[in-house]
Amino acid sequence: MNIGFYVGRLIYTSHFGALIDCFREKGARITLLCDYRQKPKDCGYKAYQYPYLKSIQNVFEKEEVLNFQTAEEFVDIIIENQLQAVFFFPLDSIAKETKALLAQKAADVLFIRLQIGLEMMSCTDLPSTDIAFIFCENWKTWWKKWLMLFDLIPEKDKDYIFEQIDTKAVASGLPQFDSIVNFDRHSICEKYGLPEDKKIILYLPFPWRVPFSIWSHIIYKPQNKITKLAKLLLHGLIDKIPDIWHSQAADDLQVAQAIRKFADRNNAFLLVKGRLKNKIPSYLSKIADKVVNDETYYPHTTIELMSIADLSLNFYSEANKESVMCGTPCVCLGPTKPEDWTCYAKRFAIEEFSPRSGSFYNFDGVVFNESVDDFAKNFPSKTFDDYRMNIENKDKFIKKYLGYSDKKSSERIYNHLSNRLSSQATSRETTCI
Repeated sequence: MNIGFYVGRLIYTSHFGALIDCFREKGARITLLCDYRQKPKDCGYKAYQYPYLKSIQNVFEKEEVLNFQTAEEFVDIIIENQLQAVFFFPLDSIAKETKALLAQKAADVLFIRLQIGLEMMSCTDLPSTDIAFIFCENWKTWWKKWLMLFDLIPEKDKDYIFEQIDTKAVASGLPQFDSIVNFDRHSICEKYGLPEDKKIILYLPFPWRVPFSIWSHIIYKPQNKITKLAKLLLHGLIDKIPDIWHSQAADDLQVAQAIRKFADRNNAFLLVKGRLKNKIPSYLSKIADKVVNDETYYPHTTIELMSIADLSLNFYSEANKESVMCGTPCVCLGPTKPEDWTCYAKRFAIEEFSPRSGSFYNFDGVVFNESVDDFAKNFPSKTFDDYRMNIENKDKFIKKYLGYSDKKSSERIYNHLSNRLSSQATSRETTCI
């Protein structure tokens, strides 16, 4: 079996890593294809994730790692290496162009989309996709709802796209988590310089790169009230003025201070996990016991830290899935009125991705949904017992949103692909006879 993995950025190796290991162990020949169509200087704030060959080779020493600078060169590599299938992320636009070029050369190669999170639901390029590996069957329904909610497909194409989802999407779980079985707390703490004798709070700070909204960049952003008032008046938002004077209104600095107080009261270690694309405020760096950015992509730093954390905190982040899969209870933070965070508000129309109970962001005893205002006020007086993981509900969350907890998703994907390729080979032989 000859398999290719398209690598658009270093983060791709985090999601493909366990798959690559599994396929290699089963005898497959692996080729990693690094996208050099852009120069690092043209990649903006994500330039630090540029897929340099050396960076990839340092992790995957046994695999062939190549780069390409045009779609045509990408196609040539696929043909020359006799690749039978190539894995992509859900929104990789190069798949469509490449599929068309391969068709012109009569090359039969399976193009596979791997779900990594919610972005799968924005994928509309089903014609160029042969298989879409998703977490579990429920995502087929949510995918369809998402496409219509965000007007991503015209009404006239709905039936065709929905049929494509039903026939091409295969539930497999999350291969990214297969490597957790090899994690060791001592080794991880030693790697990141963390104490083994303290409970660890893992805080994923507010993502300030999200699109501007009145709540996120005026109400919640730490700045004096006169500045906030001036900005509201500038935007003609007189009705929002009471929000900045409300006695319980909290900003990001107050949330950070509440976490610090909780850590001190509970003799815990406050670890802040940042990303270079989202600058950590100086006040948070000073409050934290340690700040860590992405030091490794496979295994990914976030998953390693989640596996040794006792509680994780985030802002409507997909990191909920990492936290739950690692058995770490998490707190999902947001505004008192969720609709005020406009970049997320529309998705709340889908119940499973709303703040309502039983959702991805609010699951009893697993994901604790709290407003920043209540959190800043109450968190300092709480203990870890207030956020104890409900094991039965954890299993329900995984079954509903992630599919499998057995850490064998890579093997499921390998078996499905192996059967698919064998069937195709048999079909071609029959046709020739």
